Amino acid sequence: MGAAAGLGSPAAAPILHCRFQTFTSCQCEDWRPVSTLHSIRFVYPWVASMPVSVKMVKAPDPELPFYDFEEFEQLVEGAGKAGADVLAFVLLAGEAGLRRGEIIALERSDIDFKRNQITVRQSDWQGQIDTPNSGKTRRVEMTARLAVALQAIRHLRGPRAFYQRNGKLISANTLRSWMQRAQARAGLPLTSGVHILRHTFCSHLAMRGAPVRAIPELAGHTNLSTTMRYMHLSPASLNQAIRLLEQRPPLRGENGESGTPPQENTRNSH
Repeated sequence: MGAAAGLGSPAAAPILHCRFQTFTSCQCEDWRPVSTLHSIRFVYPWVASMPVSVKMVKAPDPELPFYDFEEFEQLVEGAGKAGADVLAFVLLAGEAGLRRGEIIALERSDIDFKRNQITVRQSDWQGQIDTPNSGKTRRVEMTARLAVALQAIRHLRGPRAFYQRNGKLISANTLRSWMQRAQARAGLPLTSGVHILRHTFCSHLAMRGAPVRAIPELAGHTNLSTTMRYMHLSPASLNQAIRLLEQRPPLRGENGESGTPPQENTRNSH
């Protein structure tokens, strides 16, 4: 009661203002937003002990940004002008669906040019190597131009597929820089993130009519609901379902049943 009573007290105002300043100073580019209730409890710890409940309202999933086919080709062309590493990175994310951490942690031994596939078995999170988000290894077949791009950056600097020019490992900042270089060369708006390339990968699969179960296997989704966010883009997902209603029903005998028509009611035939 004392803490709550102090909410409107002039004496408590400097303390609350100080805590709020501390809270807002924690905001940075890599800060991950948490719930409003948690944020309030950080600023005003006594809120947790108050006899109130907060019901969170479910918001609709936002539209996922992605490049359409023409824009992606522009980006690939711009990436080629920006450098071999930039091109390989853009194609890895846009045509193989690798996440940022998976690209950073990708090793040369994970790329099998004979089988034409990439094994995604680990991910980098702020310098720590762990399994991918799905918790399991997946394999993705390479497109022809992705294989060529990865061949072009083969080196002997170390086990990783990508290194900076000074020989150091690449980081999230490196990929953001490469992304902006590709966008600038392509004449596309500059963005601060690279996840749009993964959205592009999944969106293009759906738009090309890929089976709904193939997308989570290739992208490493842990939940089918994640995949379903892309399926409204599929030309086959709804239209072909309606066309099923227009199919001619099978005649008797087509499913192994006897083709002999049913006998008429002969009650009055005698």
